[in-house]
Amino acid sequence: MSFEGLASVIIDNGSHTMKAGFSGDYQPKECFPTIVWRQTGMIGLGDTPIAVGERASGYRRDSLRFPIRRGKIVDWDDMEVIWRRIFTHYLAADMETTPALLTESPSKNSKEDREKMIQVLFDAMELPSVYIANQAVTTLFGCDKVNGLVLESGHGSSHTVPVYEGYALSHATESLDLGGLDVTEYLKRKVDERNESKLSFGIVEDIKEKHCYILMDCEKSRENEKVSYELPDETVILLGDELYEASECLFNPSLIDFNCKGIHENIIPLIEKCDQDIRNELYRNIVLGGGNTLLKGFRNRIEKECNKISPIEVSICETNHAQFSSWKGASILAQTSQFIDLSISRKDYQEYGSKIVHRKFF
Repeated sequence: MSFEGLASVIIDNGSHTMKAGFSGDYQPKECFPTIVWRQTGMIGLGDTPIAVGERASGYRRDSLRFPIRRGKIVDWDDMEVIWRRIFTHYLAADMETTPALLTESPSKNSKEDREKMIQVLFDAMELPSVYIANQAVTTLFGCDKVNGLVLESGHGSSHTVPVYEGYALSHATESLDLGGLDVTEYLKRKVDERNESKLSFGIVEDIKEKHCYILMDCEKSRENEKVSYELPDETVILLGDELYEASECLFNPSLIDFNCKGIHENIIPLIEKCDQDIRNELYRNIVLGGGNTLLKGFRNRIEKECNKISPIEVSICETNHAQFSSWKGASILAQTSQFIDLSISRKDYQEYGSKIVHRKFF
């Protein structure tokens, strides 16, 4: 089967949000929560009422299923449900004839996970051709670069990945189980302590996205600044220190009793682990991706923290729509002349089995 001239389905897998669309577009056509709801007590999986994405978000949070946690797929049945819905409902694409590119976490997928991913896509969904792309690499492509240091900070995890000539340097890649989820949970705890009514997780996420910010100097607070926020019942609450305290946990995880580095602390040491010949290029091309990088003050704080210890001045690249950079880069990749040859075809899979994923993508 020839796929020349045929648009591919692009799926950027996230712990919080799925982004889906077609190659050639600059932004995803659909973005929806990575959640599944199944009615319990039903006999037979095929008969179980299922809701996905926004349709599932109306159910109680404790009844929802989250198939990706901290960047790692933990429920393959639910993941398959989401991927199928993307093809059949969100994009109306024919699974048997449409090539697909799916992104994966820069460091969370084990060899077994990658093999399982390929098995689901070919055996269960019967796709004709599949490409699995590293999210850090596609984030860099989304900024029209092939060399750089990517700091990807999403809902469940954060990754620091040097990329050279379009390949992630695995020996200098680090990940942290620290992300926007932790900011939201910390903010919810603080807001609930100061208000009689307990706010829903969704409302707290909205507060975070609209009002949280990063201080340039964590020692200098803005005690006099207050923000009013109107709840759905028209009650107005005042927010103050918690708006920067919650975000600060990304840089000082000890605030939430996490025993790990801040997301900025791996950048310079990892560049120094790379070959000396490419270090200057990495210092000059630090790219931010993921929803947390949209927090006010994030870019300036990263630049300041890096320049404290960097042997040369770093350059943080300007990024438009950082939350979509990985998807955009994947869309660009799927348009290249080599894309189909680099992908795994159904014929390849049938001949070599799931282990071919390690030969094709590394």
